[in-house]
Amino acid sequence: DLNEMQETFEGSDFPPSGWTLPESGYSWQEIEVSSGSNCQISNAAYVDNFSINQNDVEAALMSPKINLELFDNPTLSFDYAYARYGNNYSDGLKVEISSDCGASWVTLWEAYGLDLATAPDQGSWWEPECGDWESLSISLSEATAETINIRFVNVNGYGNSLFIDNINFVNNDGSINVVNPIQGCIDSNATNYNPIANIDDGSCDYIAYGGQNINLTEGWNIFSTYVVPSNPSFDAVINPIQENIIIAKNYLGSAYLPDWDFNGIGALNNLEGYQIKVNANCTLTIEGQLIAPENSSIPILQGWNIISYLRENSANAELVLEDISETLIIVKDYLGNAYLPNWNFNGIGDFQAGQGYQLKSSSPTELQYLSNNSEYRIYEQHKIENKTVNVDFNLNTGSNMHLIIPDEAWAVEVENGDEIYVYDAEGEMVGTSKVTLPNTVICIWGDDETSIHKDGLYTGELWYIKLWKHKTKVLKNIEIKHHGANTYLKDQIITAESVSIHDSTGHFQLFDAIPNPAANQTLIRIYLEDDAKVLLNLFDIVGNHVQTISNRFYTKGYHEFNLDLSGLSAGTYLYQISLAGQRKSKRLEVLK
Repeated sequence: DLNEMQETFEGSDFPPSGWTLPESGYSWQEIEVSSGSNCQISNAAYVDNFSINQNDVEAALMSPKINLELFDNPTLSFDYAYARYGNNYSDGLKVEISSDCGASWVTLWEAYGLDLATAPDQGSWWEPECGDWESLSISLSEATAETINIRFVNVNGYGNSLFIDNINFVNNDGSINVVNPIQGCIDSNATNYNPIANIDDGSCDYIAYGGQNINLTEGWNIFSTYVVPSNPSFDAVINPIQENIIIAKNYLGSAYLPDWDFNGIGALNNLEGYQIKVNANCTLTIEGQLIAPENSSIPILQGWNIISYLRENSANAELVLEDISETLIIVKDYLGNAYLPNWNFNGIGDFQAGQGYQLKSSSPTELQYLSNNSEYRIYEQHKIENKTVNVDFNLNTGSNMHLIIPDEAWAVEVENGDEIYVYDAEGEMVGTSKVTLPNTVICIWGDDETSIHKDGLYTGELWYIKLWKHKTKVLKNIEIKHHGANTYLKDQIITAESVSIHDSTGHFQLFDAIPNPAANQTLIRIYLEDDAKVLLNLFDIVGNHVQTISNRFYTKGYHEFNLDLSGLSAGTYLYQISLAGQRKSKRLEVLK
């Protein structure tokens, strides 16, 4: 009778006779390496995790049936070698036993990442040398079945190659140091205490307390925090800088208004970010319990969100969002810099601690951050710098839209270094960008409704665009064509279909009523390029004249009309401007 079985994978076929490779997305293979304590060249089994990106997918190598009645004290021993790619990309190995021909499995031993590593991290494909191997013996004496199967399971983490060799099933005569370790946190005071662990692997986590200083610049910001305050009420959290706050908002538009003693936000949610406008540079200090970012999933709804960034260290936006990039439409920071995965455009660069980010998703998903002790894989691409050099433009109104100009849309000869400027009707600059081939992205700013003066585009206002050639220093009007009008709408994303030289301008503009729909009152705005007599009328949906809003001369510029709707019935109306033989109309919905 066979009383010992050894497998060193020296045969010409793989897997060896009796061993099987259950179906999976990838599998174990055979390779010739320096193996074992005698440092001999031999064949070993390995999995190429370096080339395989199937996170958490398992690949098994299963033994033939082993008759434990042949052994007085059965023991499994084997050699293994492994090096991680890095903190964020590491793999695992499990040894499992089955007493029902593989229908179910029990884990005898497992290790992952640093606990499994027998050599330092390797940033390229790795294979072991003779000093990189470790040996392990596991007692099988607790197995109750007469016949068992053993399998070695590789758990992929897109890290680096894992090797095993010299698998033995033998009697333990005392010469083998038998271990059956279960690694984990053995401190009952830790948050991740493992009651069945018998070897401390150094992974114990404890509730940590500390603080975070968040620097806010005068004007609009988006902030978030990785600190859970003892009192989460938003007004309590924000109290240290209350005198500096004009308004704070969450992604739903619920507001905190200190001057009105109004807290529509309620409690601070660490999984969200918040828009905030302050009247001077200041620092918000938050103290409390520190969040472990890897333990908090950020829920992302379909549509617009403001997400928090929970890590203490900065990280490349593309790598942070890599797992959910297929659902992302756009991500924006508080300065209007954008990350557009479908256009391979990263104008944000790195996510920063203390900041929040506006994000639009095509479907619900969740974002998981790495721990503060982990690092995202090194990425070769960096932030696309598109700040203009010829003009010093700095505008942040808390409201913006984005224009994308792909390379194929240009009917004008352009090159990197040329610059684009966007203007309102009066010629005030509301957006700038360098030309960054193949894709150019311009942030266009809307009006800040919390300020007294107009500082951006009104909703529905036409914008005008010019191209500055850096070699000739010539500024030319250009025309953007796409499926729609070149008007401002908050958070809109426009993709240009063609860009050409254009010299004509309009004579007047009629803007969208605010609010619309409205119940009792609405505001209508117009812009005149020259002094002119303006006739502004209100009609019902069938064309009957309802009211003359204005009929007199106005000077060049913007003008506003407050329209009282209290005497009107509910329904659809048209407000129309007539000027120099031209007419423009817009719809107005009246609610009651």
